[in-house]
Amino acid sequence: MKKTFILLMAATSAMSAQKIDYGLSASYGALLPKIQYQQTRVMDYASSKSIDIADYKKTLKKVIIAPSFGLSAELYYPIFPAYCRAELATSKSAIQYLSASAEIGFGDDFALQDNYNFVTLKIGYKLLYDRGFGKATIINSVKTANEQTAVMPYLKRKEFDTQTAKIIPIKAGIGHDFDRLKVGALIQLDIDVSSIVSIAKMNSVSIGIYVKRCQSLTSKKYKNDL
Repeated sequence: MKKTFILLMAATSAMSAQKIDYGLSASYGALLPKIQYQQTRVMDYASSKSIDIADYKKTLKKVIIAPSFGLSAELYYPIFPAYCRAELATSKSAIQYLSASAEIGFGDDFALQDNYNFVTLKIGYKLLYDRGFGKATIINSVKTANEQTAVMPYLKRKEFDTQTAKIIPIKAGIGHDFDRLKVGALIQLDIDVSSIVSIAKMNSVSIGIYVKRCQSLTSKKYKNDL
């Protein structure tokens, strides 16, 4: 039902939008996966080494730090600050994998008095598919290369029950508009609101920079002023 609602909102945004932003982003962030290791094959590895799983969990990282790079397109409504966004980016679990997301929400780049500088305030609902979320997440939670090599044979790529998540993204930032070319910096908090029975959560926080091109889809231009 929620996926249908997202798709309907996306279609409505596409038909009603008067502005589209598309661009590139680079960020550095922290993934806080909250893994229930007792439901993964890490248990098999711990048992083979006669290690208590509770003790082994204490040696694992609680936070995975990694860069991320992405391509995005964002549609805006003409009358009020709502948006629809699609993004293809590198996984926050492992940079060699890709993630894809569809997002709807409220907010915009609100112009300041000079009309060139702006602040970004947004909150939304995002469906995320992350191909790296699973085996790579666990491996990158292990602190040493030798230990990573040892645990790797016990894991399968889709180690978690799902590689999808329902996310509440909260964004705040600043930027400058160079005549429809926007450059800015953004802080983003992603809160995973997926089922409580999920083996792992994709909570994360990141800070990044972006450059995006703004294009009006009709002759009418929508602008917010603070």
